[in-house]
Amino acid sequence: MSELRYPNESNEYRDARAALLKDEQELIDKVKSVAEKRRNLPPGGQLKEDYVFQWPTMGKLERA
Repeated sequence: MSELRYPNESNEYRDARAALLKDEQELIDKVKSVAEKRRNLPPGGQLKEDYVFQWPTMGKLERA
């Protein structure tokens, strides 16, 4: 598969763009890695008490 190139782009631009794409992919991989670690966290502690959340737009009370 050939690399997408823009008309009249310089080699300097292509090199910088390739470096940016590499950094972007590394960032995506890191975010995925952190998300996987978050999903694999062990269960947290028990709540000390029931909490009540009140949603300002609904005015209803819900128990968690």
